[in-house]
Amino acid sequence: MLESDVQELSGALETLPDARLLLPILLGHLGVSPRGGDPLAQFVDVLAGRRVLMVLDNFEHLAEGRDVREHLLNRCPDLKLLVTSRERLRLEEEHVFPLSGLPYTDSEIDREAETVDAVQLFRERAQKVAPRFDLTASLPDVLKICDLLGGSPLGLELAAGWAGLL
Repeated sequence: MLESDVQELSGALETLPDARLLLPILLGHLGVSPRGGDPLAQFVDVLAGRRVLMVLDNFEHLAEGRDVREHLLNRCPDLKLLVTSRERLRLEEEHVFPLSGLPYTDSEIDREAETVDAVQLFRERAQKVAPRFDLTASLPDVLKICDLLGGSPLGLELAAGWAGLL
C-alpha cells in the first residue's frame, strides 16, 4: 500500500467488530508494529510524504469510525480513500457513486430476454460450472433470479455457481 506496493486486506475488515481497531489492523498490514500510544499519530507518520490510495470494502459496519476517517483525511493530504459501503459515510469530502445492477427484464415474453446483460452474465457463469446449461429451458427461472437479485453482478455470479448442482 505504500508507494507502489499493493497489499490486499481481504476479509480483514469485514470481521472487524469496532472502528477503533482499524488503524492497528492497517498498520499491521503495512508491516508496522503498533508501538502503543496514539495509532492515528503513528499512521500519519508512516504515510508522511507519500501518495496513497487505500481501498476499504464493505465498510458499512464501521460507520461509527467517522472520526478516524476525518482525522486521516485531514492529517494525510495525499491519502485518498475509496470506500464501498451500503450506507453513506457522511463525510464532507464524500463523493457518492450509487451503483445499480445490470439491466434485466422480468418478462419472458420479451423477445430480447435472452440478450439482456444480466441474463447473459448468468448464462456465461452457469455454463462454466455446467457446460450443458440450457438458457432457453431455464429462462423463466433465470429471469426470476435476475429480478430477485436486482441485476447485481456479484449475486448473479454466485447464483450461477449453483447451476451444476440444481
